Amino acid sequence: MRALSDTDIPEAHRIDPQMRRQLATLRDSLGPRGFLSVADLKERRRLYDRLGMSVTAPGEQPAVVRSDVVLEAGSTVRARIYQPAEDRCDGGLLYIHGGGMVMGSIEAEDAYAAQLAAGTGATTVSIDYRLAPEHPYPAAIDDCTAALTWMMNSGHTLGIDPARVAVYGVSGGGGLAAALALRWRHRRDPRIALLALAAPMLDDRTGEQGAQPALGVWDSEHNIEAWCHILGDRAGGTDVPADAAAGRATDLTGMPPTFLDVGSLDLFLSENLRFAQALATAGVSLELHVHPGAYHGFDQLAPGAERTRQAWAQRIEALRRALQSDPASP
Repeated sequence: MRALSDTDIPEAHRIDPQMRRQLATLRDSLGPRGFLSVADLKERRRLYDRLGMSVTAPGEQPAVVRSDVVLEAGSTVRARIYQPAEDRCDGGLLYIHGGGMVMGSIEAEDAYAAQLAAGTGATTVSIDYRLAPEHPYPAAIDDCTAALTWMMNSGHTLGIDPARVAVYGVSGGGGLAAALALRWRHRRDPRIALLALAAPMLDDRTGEQGAQPALGVWDSEHNIEAWCHILGDRAGGTDVPADAAAGRATDLTGMPPTFLDVGSLDLFLSENLRFAQALATAGVSLELHVHPGAYHGFDQLAPGAERTRQAWAQRIEALRRALQSDPASP
């Protein structure tokens, strides 16, 4: 069987040239349907984790000290704490991994959590929330809520100022991060310093997202299956709560300052732009970036691309501003 080239990718001319080869390699190894080419979900998870652990985050290898803990807060949640070895600040960062809420783990995104900890100087806590379909809604968001509550309440033992805690989520983890902010927004103190979302998975109504090329990374087929695992028969219906799918929220008043970035070829582009517009309409401070020619997961599949380096620099800068500024300042 011949290896795929970037000319085998749908609408390859729209993809950033520095990101085509990595996508061709993924499609060559998994097939054009990506992870859906593997029928067994446990095997998919194994392959997803192996892929994540094989990729090195952009930039120099971060100097961090790792420690694993188990949080006993309603449910048992495994977490990994990253403490910067240098230039540490008293901010904290809750890291919520991707994988569509059906795949992913601490190990799969270890390099990225470490990169954010070192880049921001913040003590970072990455959590292994429960995955669907074994644990459908609200298991994952309950785990995220428990983890943030633990960080806010135990901050002094980690050297964290509760007024300087941000939440970062990517893809499915971004959907959980947004849902967590919705749950948390009416608490007067402490508030979330920044909500940072990387191509978040926000809306179970997949058919309303607009057409994007089926690249095999995370397409409509992946999304429909994942939401059915998370919500069961409620997926796409009329009674889905906003803390299950944050794109369902009709009023985003009181949400924390938000950073959001997404690729122009990402399935989630339309729902991310709608969410960003709703944030702006609600008067929420918003920083929005759309990366031309970038597909879903570009920052993990193509870590050496210039666009990826720019994206990571923007995320780290936004988090540094939020976590190292005076929380009492306007």
